Amino acid sequence: MTTATCEDKIKGEEWYLDSGCSNHMTSHREWLTNFDASKKTNIILADSRKLASKGSGNIVIKRNIGGKIIIKYVFYVPDMKCNLMIIGQLVEKGFSTTMNGDTLKLFDAKKNLVLKYTLSKNRTYISNISSDKMTCMSATISEYTETLWHFRYGHLNFKSLCELNSKELVHGVPKLNIRKFICEIYVKSKKSRFPFVSKAPKRASATLQVIHYDICDPFEVASLGGNKYFITFVDKFTRMIWLYTIKIKSEALDIFRKFKVFVEKESDKSIKILRTDGRGEYTSKDFVAFWIDQGVLHEVIAPYTPQYNGLAERRNKTLLNMARSMIKKNNLPHKFWGETVTTVA
Repeated sequence: MTTATCEDKIKGEEWYLDSGCSNHMTSHREWLTNFDASKKTNIILADSRKLASKGSGNIVIKRNIGGKIIIKYVFYVPDMKCNLMIIGQLVEKGFSTTMNGDTLKLFDAKKNLVLKYTLSKNRTYISNISSDKMTCMSATISEYTETLWHFRYGHLNFKSLCELNSKELVHGVPKLNIRKFICEIYVKSKKSRFPFVSKAPKRASATLQVIHYDICDPFEVASLGGNKYFITFVDKFTRMIWLYTIKIKSEALDIFRKFKVFVEKESDKSIKILRTDGRGEYTSKDFVAFWIDQGVLHEVIAPYTPQYNGLAERRNKTLLNMARSMIKKNNLPHKFWGETVTTVA
């Protein structure tokens, strides 16, 4: 255990590096995130006195070079007079140290510098971590995590984002809280048209029974691969989506041929109905001959009425909204739209 004198002028922001204790300790509850009050224990000092630990949590330290580092399992001990960081506990979590003269450096598992400790007058190593680096991160860590996953999923709404964890739809997504949060970037990226009032066709009862097929209108800026359009296929039964980028619309038939072979071999089923908006690229002589030869029923809806081809149009709308949001958020050039919509899909 460290010793101190009045001359040392111990501040609440100073952390002592210790090799004789078993756990990190602090008296600052406000610095701890993911706090668990049930983890209570007694700390036995060298003179056999006991200090009560009221729980444990994590400390999130904001680095000067950007990013953050998390120090886990820090005991909250209200009667502590100083903050202790334990070498053995850090080593167990993949950290490492180097010593050069009167300076000791702490590195994370990726060999990035975390903290510098300097030798004090009482021959202990001290690091000063300003409270704003911890209290600021402590107050925002939950919001940061939720916002980060919101961005990772293409600015997905928080209700659906929380369901990824609660319904076990995705492994690795942490438990998140539904928040009243308006993402200005996503609002700016969305545009809507009113739906038509009509009787919707019956939903498919099997995989590949009905495939919705749509080509997105050309982008003003070509993608990195020189593409100006993307094609989406959506299975009405499973809602599975496939996306292909193309340079010109005349490639549509070749893409559909490849798609048909791929999905039918993968599923051991065949496409029964293909639903499109009836524009010229879907009704050419070559396309018509292909429908007849393959025994596929081509359902045509009125052109330029996306409400009648709702499933494909909604998917394209979702893809574009998410792609715009990701591009705007990361300040990417528009030529990355091809890679972005592919990532979203």
